Amino acid sequence: MRGVELSPQAYAYSRRELGLDVFHGQLEEAPFEESSFDVAYADNVLEHTTDPGAVLERLRKLLRPGGHLVVIVPSYVNSAYFRALLALQSMVPRRLLGEQLLGILKLDPRGHSGNPYHILEFDRATLAQLVGRSGFEIVDVEGSVPFPGHLFRDPRPSLKVRALRGVFRTLDRAMRLRLAPGARIRLVARRAPHSGNGDPRPASR
Repeated sequence: MRGVELSPQAYAYSRRELGLDVFHGQLEEAPFEESSFDVAYADNVLEHTTDPGAVLERLRKLLRPGGHLVVIVPSYVNSAYFRALLALQSMVPRRLLGEQLLGILKLDPRGHSGNPYHILEFDRATLAQLVGRSGFEIVDVEGSVPFPGHLFRDPRPSLKVRALRGVFRTLDRAMRLRLAPGARIRLVARRAPHSGNGDPRPASR
């Protein structure tokens, strides 16, 4: 397993504490051979790039024919959930949610408080279109919601915590069943088994 990390601190931690083979720099600068990976994993990456198509094209070339790409992007700040919470936040007691959850939901006035912090935001359709135009065959697209760790670590949760867990589990189930838009999108795609490394061909579902 090999990776790419832009942050000097995260790079040093990955090498020192985790013993991972990580390149420090941009993906296009990494000394990886084309068609040398079976799986490429981009978790919370594309929303921070100025040219996500170029990143996807580089990942496609790094994959062997038939190799798989996994992309995960947040879509919460561009969602109806966030807009509704912004509109209703004055009606919800802040003590009910707690400081940690308010920060996660971007409602903490000391945090982002609704200001843009990603270069790009995706929904299910735009992400699938972008990946398809980059020469991949879409295998699966699924919405979900990240579970706040502090709510699910307590072995003896209070009634309030149990209620909040229920809310997150219900939302996650609805998103996975496509009954509600996802707060996070996970897409799995495949490089065509017989495709070359030239211009990408249109992908199909």
